[in-house]
Amino acid sequence: MGHPQPAVDFLTSVADEVGITAPEIPFAEWYLIEGVDAERGDDIRDHPEVWNKGLTLPDELRNLSPEDYIAIRPFEGTVNLNAAAIGLGLNNVTYEPKAFSGLVYRPGSDATIIVYGGYLYLAIAESKEEAVAGVEQLPDDLERIGIGDEMVFTSEPVARSVEDFMRDGAGLE
Repeated sequence: MGHPQPAVDFLTSVADEVGITAPEIPFAEWYLIEGVDAERGDDIRDHPEVWNKGLTLPDELRNLSPEDYIAIRPFEGTVNLNAAAIGLGLNNVTYEPKAFSGLVYRPGSDATIIVYGGYLYLAIAESKEEAVAGVEQLPDDLERIGIGDEMVFTSEPVARSVEDFMRDGAGLE
């Protein structure tokens, strides 16, 4: 895989948009990969060799276009992504933590939802309304399967087009 730097920059900027410092998005422990000379706290952007070691971004992130809409919502607490993957239905979820540390949930609605462990999730859709509906759907779906009750939302969803995020300096060119 080629270096997905624009998407990594975009994800980092999206987290910054809601006040979350997350320099390792979306690869929480990338520095532990065998053959990568890095330490915790190093910037993944300084180590392009990691992209030849099995890391990957979901297609929904690699293929973002300026016309797509993103809704983001930060939270505090924890979500057991293994339990979420099973409970939400393995046919609706991609969760491969060695390649990408987030969970990708395709609930059958018009949005794809991506969860990052314990601080942020986002929905990607073709319209702002679909993205907001996706980000609002996840807590209900997690509650339905008996997990997620430790999630405490720290703000309302923020939704904009990728183009608007880019115009405001989030990258993805």
